[in-house]
Amino acid sequence: ATPRAAANSGISGPDGGKTAYAVFFTRGPPLAETVTRDVIPFLRALSRVDSRRDVIFAWSIDTPWKTEAHTRAALGTWISRVTIRRVRTIGAQHLAPALQDTVRRSNNCCGWREFQSLALFSLVDYEVLVMLEVDMRLLEPVDELFETRLDFAATVGSVAPLNSGMAIVRPNVAIYNEMVDGLWHWTYSQNTGWNGAGQSPPTMFSGARGSATETNQGFLWYFFYQREHNYNVGMLDMCRYNYQLGTELLELLTKLVSRGQLRASVIDACMREAWDEVAILHKWRDDLPPVLKSKLQRATGVNATR
Repeated sequence: ATPRAAANSGISGPDGGKTAYAVFFTRGPPLAETVTRDVIPFLRALSRVDSRRDVIFAWSIDTPWKTEAHTRAALGTWISRVTIRRVRTIGAQHLAPALQDTVRRSNNCCGWREFQSLALFSLVDYEVLVMLEVDMRLLEPVDELFETRLDFAATVGSVAPLNSGMAIVRPNVAIYNEMVDGLWHWTYSQNTGWNGAGQSPPTMFSGARGSATETNQGFLWYFFYQREHNYNVGMLDMCRYNYQLGTELLELLTKLVSRGQLRASVIDACMREAWDEVAILHKWRDDLPPVLKSKLQRATGVNATR
């Protein structure tokens, strides 16, 4: 695919505002080898499927300009496909001391930097953002995600009640400010979750703790789904918008549905084995269902191996 800048003409949100795909690099701009291995294949697949919308690459305002320049150079002509945004983000100093200590002792890849992606809520010049990670592949247009008036929507995770790799974000400064305030005033425990609200399936089946429940995945779950608020939120079908399954995981989630611990709607496409409906692929293995493997190959133009 030839890189082409998105015009975003006529590709607006329900209230006429701008829309975009958004990637937040929590550890700053990716290194050259990461650009080659992950970022360019991500952009290539996205451009083959949807070349109309902007793609935002966001990172901290404190990122050295030299580091950003190296990434721009590594992107080559693909730089025309993205809009780079430097944003003020959450730092370790914004976390309560006890939370800082818990995050420091966790084995999460990015520690407190996981919270930096919350800064997407501050990009109020956009009406709707669909947040993706660069290890995802867009298999078909997802216009319906940009047409929602939801403040936030995500999918269940493999070992967490929410996976933050893909989400609908409706930027709102009031939401962002409340999040920053919560990181300082709220509590977290591996046993009782955020503010004592408890851990949720399938976190409880993943060992001592869920994946990133002490950082953004658990925080977003509590912020939007466990506590009382006036925001408009939804849960999306993981199998359509954030496919991250292997056989073992599908068996676990199906078992949770049969026990009444998980709503069938959050893995609807998988329950029906409607593999042709998968729109966003996240984590996958080489043993994809044949229909899905063919769909991935058509979207990316390469062999469907991981």
